[in-house]
Amino acid sequence: MKSYHIILIIISFIVGFFIGRKTISEEITVLVPQKPISGHIQPVPVNESKPTNPVLPMKDTIYKEKIVIQVVDTAKIIEDYQMLRNYSEMLFDNEFGSFRLNSEVQYNKLQVIDYKFIPIQKVTTISKKKVFTPYIRGSYSTLGYFGAGGGVYYYDLGVDIQYQTDLAKKGIEIGINYKF
Repeated sequence: MKSYHIILIIISFIVGFFIGRKTISEEITVLVPQKPISGHIQPVPVNESKPTNPVLPMKDTIYKEKIVIQVVDTAKIIEDYQMLRNYSEMLFDNEFGSFRLNSEVQYNKLQVIDYKFIPIQKVTTISKKKVFTPYIRGSYSTLGYFGAGGGVYYYDLGVDIQYQTDLAKKGIEIGINYKF
């Protein structure tokens, strides 16, 4: 009977060792914003042309040989010419980042273009978790028992077997454990 228990313990250790090497992979993907990239562009006109039939705000009357040609609001033209206009446009906002253009128009010219790009990096973390975790244990009881054993955890639930002796009596203890 004694050799049966020792063989059972050795087989438990061997099986626990090989089963304990099995793992499962858990993959977590997170989108992390990076340092913004921004800048300033001073626009230079490439081509300027005069409109053939300009549309002007109407108020003042223009005569040519006692014939009314056009009624023009000069104050409105000057006000529009001096007006400072700010434009902000989000070009894209997706999994690659976000890109925004800001521009200013005054005196009928594009004065400045600012841009801001916030890239986003995709970070994938793969963690491996053991499905089976083998362990060994030794013990001594105040009743004079010595013990040696081992077992295996399946996730958080464990099963163990322990050989116990007080040098006169011998036996096996089987237990169930749970990790909190």
